[in-house]
Amino acid sequence: MRHLPGGIIDVLERAETFAHGIGVFFILLTIFIMDRSRRWTFPRVILAVAGSGLGANLLKLILIARTRPHSADLSDHFSETFGNWLPFLVDSAQQSTPSSHTATGVAFAIALCWLYPRGRSIFTVLAVLAACQRMTSGSHYLSDVLWGAALGYFLGRGIISGFITESYFNRFEAYLRPADQAEAGNAT
Repeated sequence: MRHLPGGIIDVLERAETFAHGIGVFFILLTIFIMDRSRRWTFPRVILAVAGSGLGANLLKLILIARTRPHSADLSDHFSETFGNWLPFLVDSAQQSTPSSHTATGVAFAIALCWLYPRGRSIFTVLAVLAACQRMTSGSHYLSDVLWGAALGYFLGRGIISGFITESYFNRFEAYLRPADQAEAGNAT
């Protein structure tokens, strides 16, 4: 991170908001207040985003321990950064893989692309910048970010598309969706 110009570091630090739970909450709150017509989508969006972040957290807390770059001796072989399998609740310095921020950011970008297709490029760039921030801050390796992105993509896409939760969300959203939108959706 020391090798990057200050302006780039500033942009990356601010982009982390897009992949952080508090930032996601306030962005969703803003959408909830500003765009009443899409409120019916929030259960699906929240499950996709929270499910991806929580899924990544569960993997790093239960499945595999890996030392974060800022806490590791990077002169050692990369395999030395990995700890025991099934570590069961290690400390934060051992929670490098996968990146929960990246999983959250990618799932959030997928959800926002579903809601606002015209913003696809903006949401994608924000997710990529958030992932880059995780590496430049010394919190994750490239492989951690890629694994988090894959997890966020598959869980986020699976939930948003309905592949994972279709039967439940179709009924629930039909109940939540305003009558005029439900009729327009049935006509197409």
